[in-house]
Amino acid sequence: MKYIEIKMELEELLDVYELEKVEFLLNQMIENDLKNALKYKKAFFSLIKDINLEKAIQYGEDISSVEEDPKFLRVLAIRYKRIKNFKKYKSLINRKIPLLELKQQLEIYMKNHEDWKIIENYVYNFKKQYQNLEKDINKVVFSKLKDYYTKEVLDYGENVLEYEQNPSFIKVLANRYKKIGNVDRYEMLMKIIN
Repeated sequence: MKYIEIKMELEELLDVYELEKVEFLLNQMIENDLKNALKYKKAFFSLIKDINLEKAIQYGEDISSVEEDPKFLRVLAIRYKRIKNFKKYKSLINRKIPLLELKQQLEIYMKNHEDWKIIENYVYNFKKQYQNLEKDINKVVFSKLKDYYTKEVLDYGENVLEYEQNPSFIKVLANRYKKIGNVDRYEMLMKIIN
């Protein structure tokens, strides 16, 4: 079943029944069509997002635990703002959404085998826009691109190393140096964790 069909069906039910009854019917529909469960929940969220904020947030959190879509998270964040949960609103708007957008863009660049200079310029501008997320940005760039642009992202990994002494991370960084043939740096990093 297509999303638009599901949404129209739920919209018709909302015209006839109270919200609780529609939610009951929604759960029956999901049980009968589990492969489209996410579509049902998204359609229901879309229809009730301005009618019942608490219930919409409940469905929104359920949806965001399965699918991290920055556009959807913005809509969910606004619901938190409307119920005056500014802490959750700010965490979505200021941290989670920008980092998701960065990850998605880096994945597009990898898929398209983009030239490193274009990626570097994008990351530079992204850092300027979200200066408060610089540490997270370095970590995302390194973790996303470490196998595709290994030599180019080592500086990002070194920046992460300045504030994170996690042995797992250090091992990953060391292995990237080994991959490009820099055995000295590999051994130096491995001494830190051994």
